[in-house]
Amino acid sequence: MIKRCLITLFLLVLLLSIGFVYVTLNTVWVTPWIVHRLIAQSLPQFKVDSIQIAKQKFYFPGQINFQNIQIILKDKADFYTLQVQNFFCDGLDSLWRANSKLSMEIKEGKVESKNIHISTVEGNGHLSLNRGKILTIWGEVKSKGNRFRNYEAQEFFSPIEGDDQKLIFKNFSAQAYGARFKGEISMEYQPSFPYSIQLEFEGLNIHQLKVFNEMLPTQIEGILDGTMVLTGKGNNLETIHVDTRIVEGGKIRASLLGFITQYIPQSRERQHLQELLQDDAKIFVEEASVQIKSLNKNKLTGLMKIASEELNVDLNFPITINLDGKISSLLKYVDQFSFR
Repeated sequence: MIKRCLITLFLLVLLLSIGFVYVTLNTVWVTPWIVHRLIAQSLPQFKVDSIQIAKQKFYFPGQINFQNIQIILKDKADFYTLQVQNFFCDGLDSLWRANSKLSMEIKEGKVESKNIHISTVEGNGHLSLNRGKILTIWGEVKSKGNRFRNYEAQEFFSPIEGDDQKLIFKNFSAQAYGARFKGEISMEYQPSFPYSIQLEFEGLNIHQLKVFNEMLPTQIEGILDGTMVLTGKGNNLETIHVDTRIVEGGKIRASLLGFITQYIPQSRERQHLQELLQDDAKIFVEEASVQIKSLNKNKLTGLMKIASEELNVDLNFPITINLDGKISSLLKYVDQFSFR
């Protein structure tokens, strides 16, 4: 009799436990608390302002679906609002194992802050874990309507890979400023968010760069191809290296080349340049390239190469692009120049 009562009591406790777990996994009682702890552990530089989950549904043995999620994070400088219409996770039943895999899928996501705006983000990710510790990350992500500070991209797609230290957008492709971009972005999870960006671009109209430098399109015209490498931490850009060339429709303001008048002997080309200077006109160039060598607080400096049949010249000279919106030449010297 006692044995039967104990068995009955055990079964009752087991059923109540299973029922409690089932109810918990299908309601939003505990999930915000769990998410709060996960964020605090993995992203200590952020503070959780609020977490809202409209609905969640558990599917045996280890799948769960969340709908209408909103998480607001803050750091020392900004608030970040993350919204996801649908988040699906699979593999919860294996997390206790020494080797496990967790798969996730995001649909209709959105990110907003003072410096970041992503209107639509979707993707999937997979994590291999050892008793909850992340070993590797892989998947893919795509987004539209992206803005980071002054930089914009209409579309973005990339495979992703990483681990518990960093995340890499491997071989990404993007459409921005009328051009096609591809390359790699690496970001570390440290509080300062170190990052590096390596990219190639094709078909970039200089007029589109007006958003960065209003004076640039008034000085130079053309379509650009090139490469760029950027490194920085958080909102601070630390280094930049640009190697670009005009591949179509090249023109440059005559005033930028006015210094070469003193080197050109009396000729039709010299007279033509003087007339262009008087009219503040632009000169056609068949070849033009720029190598940006350094970045400091106020300006970009580098070397510009220009070949123009209109003036019958082939020039290499240093330039400065001031970040206050003006462009000028470093005309204290000319590295080398030749006349055809």
